[in-house]
Amino acid sequence: MYSVSNQESWTQHSSDLIARSQKVRAKVKEYRDLIDQMLCKTATEMTNQWNIVNATFGVRIREYIKAQTDLETHLAKVRTQP
Repeated sequence: MYSVSNQESWTQHSSDLIARSQKVRAKVKEYRDLIDQMLCKTATEMTNQWNIVNATFGVRIREYIKAQTDLETHLAKVRTQP
């Protein structure tokens, strides 16, 4: 099927392409903004989790050191008994 092109059909076709392009560009911007928000939220959550794990790990290290010190103190007392 062939159609004869004229200035009006080219103008309409060009306008349709521009409109479609603008819609696609707007949608892409929405997706980019959404992805940016998701990445920022994920980075914040990862940082928060890292801080929680780091703090908990610090508590466990202090508990370990205290238990080790208590055991060494008790061992020293046991060794000095007759």
